[in-house]
Amino acid sequence: MNGADSGFGLDTSDLSGTAYNQASAGIDYTDQINALGGGAGPNAAQIWTDAVQAYGTGVFYATDAPNGNTISQSWEFGGFGGDQVDLAARYIAALGGGGGPVGPFFGRGDCNADGAFNIADAIFTLAALFSGGSAGSCADACDANGDGAFNIADAIFTLAALFSGGPTPSDPGPTDCDVDVDDTDTLDCASFPPCP
Repeated sequence: MNGADSGFGLDTSDLSGTAYNQASAGIDYTDQINALGGGAGPNAAQIWTDAVQAYGTGVFYATDAPNGNTISQSWEFGGFGGDQVDLAARYIAALGGGGGPVGPFFGRGDCNADGAFNIADAIFTLAALFSGGSAGSCADACDANGDGAFNIADAIFTLAALFSGGPTPSDPGPTDCDVDVDDTDTLDCASFPPCP
């Protein structure tokens, strides 16, 4: 598939050459969509085309206020072979939803990603920092104190929360499964198995 810039607020041009993993081999798409035919409107443009035959497979229509924008495509979103989270965020932003959540769900403080908040998280943190242990797949979860850094303060924060009445990790808490409410740091979260 090849993406295109609609010129009206949705750009998929950097996704050109993206694979489509179809459910029925040999049937690329069930429909061909022409943005300029059928009276789609003045602010309609092709955003996806078949990479081989160049027929349209997706259209973005930026309607006039107060009507909502529309995305129409002939292929199933689940078959998109690129970054589906990125594409969904682009679609949500183009539809006026503000871009959607950023990053995967996780629980702050559950550094070892076992679905619990306990002393094992402090040990995992210390091992990652000082003895060559794995850093894990979700640095955001290891940032127990929520200060945007992964360091000894996170292990101390975890121990204080568990054993001396210190505050619990900030949102999303260890068992909350949500996105990072303050994603301005350099920490990321590739995956967090306890959360869907």
